[in-house]
Amino acid sequence: QVCKLLICNAIKRQFNWKLIIEQCSRYAIDSLPITLSIVGMCSIIISMQVAPEMVKQGGEKFVGMLMAVVMTREMGAIMSGFAIISMIGSAYASEIATMRVTEQIDALKVLKVNPIEYLFVPRVVAAFLMMPVVVIIASTFGLLCSGVSAYLSAHVSRLNYISSLWQGLFIKDITVGLAKSACFGAAIAII
Repeated sequence: QVCKLLICNAIKRQFNWKLIIEQCSRYAIDSLPITLSIVGMCSIIISMQVAPEMVKQGGEKFVGMLMAVVMTREMGAIMSGFAIISMIGSAYASEIATMRVTEQIDALKVLKVNPIEYLFVPRVVAAFLMMPVVVIIASTFGLLCSGVSAYLSAHVSRLNYISSLWQGLFIKDITVGLAKSACFGAAIAII
């Protein structure tokens, strides 16, 4: 029923933008500190493990490329998804459950307000729109953290890291990561 309403509202372009913007703020801005800390720590750990071994093997100029592929394709989307699930997903579930127990959803029905359109659709649309934004910010932060970590743990020069980073970033990898993140965001809100 949620998917049906989403499609119907998208075709008619009848969204409650005030509620969507409120949920977007909550989804992106409120969850950003925990997301950045999780993604930053994971990228630091990966860089501390990988960079010294690559330097030993003579692959110092490939550290940034490896981190770019790892962060843009997988780690940015997955770790951001875990952070969003832990903070926003649990908040959504508890809010809806509390509204059900305290009969607020029944009150919406009495007032002739469709609870799915009022409660679920703005959350799903906000999650679908904001998860890629969160992933872009988190991946950028993760790449910066991994660069600092590679410099401190294996003395990878900043110039080598940055030039290798640009060589490893491909549009295809970025679009795969962003598509994954949009699907993750919508799935988190629906579930």
